[in-house]
Amino acid sequence: MDPKTVKLQVVNGSGRDGAGKETADALAAQGFTVVTRRDGERGEKTQIRHSGQRAAQARTLKSAVPSAELVEDPSLGGAIQLVLGANFDGRVVKPGSEPPQGEQKPGDQKPPAGPLPNDLSTVNAADDGPCG
Repeated sequence: MDPKTVKLQVVNGSGRDGAGKETADALAAQGFTVVTRRDGERGEKTQIRHSGQRAAQARTLKSAVPSAELVEDPSLGGAIQLVLGANFDGRVVKPGSEPPQGEQKPGDQKPPAGPLPNDLSTVNAADDGPCG
């Protein structure tokens, strides 16, 4: 999804002065529309809060702020909030340039460490009989 279609609020709950402005500016540079920026109650986790109807836009924002976690909050209606928490690492990246946390990009797989044992046998699905 194009970042230009994502409107969001940035709430600085990180406890670090200027983090909200820096993050809002970095997101705007990526094409996101920041409609409001304010300080909020201090929190531990960085979250992207959204209603279910804004899930696709929230995922686009998540791809730009990899340290954030997605939290569905039906009370937000059509709003999307990026709430910076104490764990915010300050990184804003080009949307889609990094895989979601815990996933790898194709080609990132590492070869097995060391040589494979000589006693491995090959099993082909056709050799194993019908499935199920």
